[in-house]
Amino acid sequence: MPGRSPPRHKHRTNVPPAKVLGRYRGQWVAFYDRKVLAAGENLREVVDEAKAAVPGKDPTVMKVPTGELYVL
Repeated sequence: MPGRSPPRHKHRTNVPPAKVLGRYRGQWVAFYDRKVLAAGENLREVVDEAKAAVPGKDPTVMKVPTGELYVL
């Protein structure tokens, strides 16, 4: 519709700030509602810990790059 902004992608609003993610460079990080639920080297352990923290929800999981970090 004219004059309306496009809806924001739900995962964009879910991502923690770059300064928070920067603490986890090179690690797997699981987050939900902009909060880091789990982080570590082992993907399966991070996923299991995150799902236990928010039962019935689907946390987002990503590998944080080791170089410069930009969140757009």
